[in-house]
Parts: sequence; C-alpha cells; structure tokens
Amino acid sequence: MEARQRLLARELVAAPAPPPNALDVGGGHHALVPGAADLVGFVSSGSFCLADGRAAAIGSIAVGSPRRGVLADVRADPREGRLCVVRNAGENVGWLARWEAV
Repeated sequence: MEARQRLLARELVAAPAPPPNALDVGGGHHALVPGAADLVGFVSSGSFCLADGRAAAIGSIAVGSPRRGVLADVRADPREGRLCVVRNAGENVGWLARWEAV
C-alpha cells in the first residue's frame, strides 16, 4: 500500500507530458490526397475574405474529355459535384474546398 501511495505521489508532482506533435498523431500520416493524374486545375491566388469570414481563392479548372461527365452532372444539379481537394505543390496535406464558376 505504501508503494502505491509513493507511486501516486510521484505521478502527481511530475511535470505533465508534452502534448503530442500534430504530425505524430495517427502514425505521422495524413489522409491520402489525389495524385498528379487527378489534377484538374490550379489556384493562382488565395486569401482570407473578411467580408465572408472564410478563405477565398481564384484559380482555373481544365475542362478535358475525362472531366466532361463531371461537368455535365454539375450542370444537371448545381448543388452536386462542387467539391475539390486543394493542396500546396509538393505536399501531402489537402483541404476540402467548394468551387463555383465566376
């Protein structure tokens, strides 16, 4: 019993463990993002829009033959198919974004 009390006292007065590194959580891996074969466009500029309270970016989307089916679906139902993954070049971390034609 005395050994347990000493162990408990030692744990209570010890310095707290440092928080885990964000890159170490989940084995140091992030969710997979699409590769270069799935590239459909690029962002030329991006910033935080204070009026909307969210990020905004200007970019280009290529309308190639493999993507025409996707664009046809978007035209049929404007609420569907407006999501994409945005990531920095050379990085494995991506963010889900919603796109709209301007």
